[in-house]
Order: sequence, then C-alpha cells, then structure tokens
Amino acid sequence: MADAATSNVIQSGPRNHSVLLTCVSDGTGESNSVKIDKSTLRLVNGLEPSAINIESVEWNIQGFTYVKLAWDHTADDTALVISGTGDMCFKQGALKDPGGAGGTGDLLLTSVGAASAATYTILLNVSLS
Repeated sequence: MADAATSNVIQSGPRNHSVLLTCVSDGTGESNSVKIDKSTLRLVNGLEPSAINIESVEWNIQGFTYVKLAWDHTADDTALVISGTGDMCFKQGALKDPGGAGGTGDLLLTSVGAASAATYTILLNVSLS
C-alpha cells in the first residue's frame, strides 16, 4: 500500500503557481515525490521557467516527524523543513532555487517519521523565473 497523497493546482499562470498538497499516510511516507514538475509550467513567452521560487507556504503536519521540500538537483537543495502548524511568507525576497548542478529543478517532498494515519496539508505559492 502507499500513502494517499494529492497535489491540487489552485492557480497556474505565467508568473505564479499555487498548489494544495495533502496526504494521509499508511505509515510508509514519501521520498522525493515530485510535487511541482517545472517542465509542465510556462512563462509568458511560452518557455519553461528556469526556476521555481517559493513565495509563501502554510502547513499543518500531524504524525510525521517533519516534511522536507527540496529542489531536484544532482545533490538536492533543501528549501524548507517543516513540522507542526505554521506559515511563512517570502514575498519581500522569495526563497530561491540556488540552481545546483544537474537535476530538473522540480520541487520534491519527503516525509520523515511517518505513522499510520499521519497527515499533512500544505498550501504552496511559488513564482516562476
């Protein structure tokens, strides 16, 4: 069996993208699950963005030790490690993908310390560059 995880796009435009991530775990957890696939996004000029930058995030995580968001590169770049309930806004200076070598630049999620019936709800707002 696997965790029941969903990614629902709330808004998708040439500059911004919002997604609601949810999960009810069976205790297995997720490892580097692609939550935003950069290759599916388009800028005003129709090209794929060079980066996904985090503008804001709201979360409620129960039953996991923590959830890690990272950009996919040869050596993944950690964006955030979150637990419990909270929110962060980076609009005065987005949390930017450092653009490490290799990989896709996709936004990945790993859940750590999953217990049966653990849950997360994450609202993620990103800007495209």
